[in-house]
Amino acid sequence: MPDSNLYFAIDFGSSKIKSILAKKDANGRIEVLSIDEIASKGVLRGSIMNPSSAALQVSNLVKVVENNRAMTNLKVDKAYSGFGGFSMTSSVLTMPFEYPQNTRLSKELLSQMKEEVEKKMKDENLSSFMTTELEFKIDGLDCDAPLDYEGKSIVSRFLNIHGTQNLDMKVADALPRVSVKSAGLFVSPLEMAYCATSPKDREIGCAVVDFGHSTTSVVVFYNNKVRHVGVIPFGSNSITDDLTALKLTKMQAERIKIKYGAVHSDQKTQIINLNSDYESIQLDTYDLNKRIDARVDEIMDQVCGEIDKSGCYQKICNGIVLAGGGSKLNGLREFVEFKSGMEARYADWSHVLKEDTPEGFVRPEYAVLYGLVLKASENCTVSK
Repeated sequence: MPDSNLYFAIDFGSSKIKSILAKKDANGRIEVLSIDEIASKGVLRGSIMNPSSAALQVSNLVKVVENNRAMTNLKVDKAYSGFGGFSMTSSVLTMPFEYPQNTRLSKELLSQMKEEVEKKMKDENLSSFMTTELEFKIDGLDCDAPLDYEGKSIVSRFLNIHGTQNLDMKVADALPRVSVKSAGLFVSPLEMAYCATSPKDREIGCAVVDFGHSTTSVVVFYNNKVRHVGVIPFGSNSITDDLTALKLTKMQAERIKIKYGAVHSDQKTQIINLNSDYESIQLDTYDLNKRIDARVDEIMDQVCGEIDKSGCYQKICNGIVLAGGGSKLNGLREFVEFKSGMEARYADWSHVLKEDTPEGFVRPEYAVLYGLVLKASENCTVSK
């Protein structure tokens, strides 16, 4: 049966705070009713630093959403939201457990093991966001699906996603300020990566690289498991900042980056003439792209380093999937292939969106919103 619920989700980005109002059809595909966005306030490098400022912008978004035709006589009651931030990373922990007699690995025992991992993170003054199992050895034998197996010696490997700040709590603090309940809180890079990949991608291995405004996130999958999550504190805005050294305003630099910028371009250089009310500027695209190359090269060095941390660099068979608004930079895909030695492609959302989705909604910067709606199960509206 078709899903009659209305879902509302918020992505707290560094450049813009975005929201989506959507339904899901009988096959679970997303029917986008509206996507709205507003200039971000109180958010720095992917994490909320000022909940009051962020809440004010959410309040403005909610007012816009409640004017949508689908919201006649309805108001927003709950929101799904994601959290990220430049301090987010992951670690693999190997935990040995010894028992005096054969012990069955039940769901309850597995939960206890995860609690031990999270306690270890807390002891190291880290905020734990998610713990997932990787592999097990039971009495010395490898076991990929260990539930209900028995043994005296159980050695488990877990992946823990954590950060140095209470990234999730800051999101949870912002919503109640505008009388919106939290329907669910999720790790943004992870939900975006699931949305951008197929089951085959996750089985034979891929890395999802989200080039955002102020951060670049990396998620590695292999053998149907998340192997690493990392966030780099540089994004497309770092390129824009570099271009202001060419005596450009921030607005001019952003516009020129989008229109003329390219990574490792072999095109002939050209002179760009910029005219304003105050001055006339001539800019050589060689100087422009030299600065773009330097920053993208630095970001890709760190991306490759994050992929290597997964221990799966040589195992990944389905290459790199590119997402995020910054991925639209000319020549980026080719440079990612050159730098990483892997094939690269842009994320495809066709498997999660309805076929008749308007083209304006099918954009890489909306990937987190799609991922949040896929996780949604509760109706987010009530009668006025």
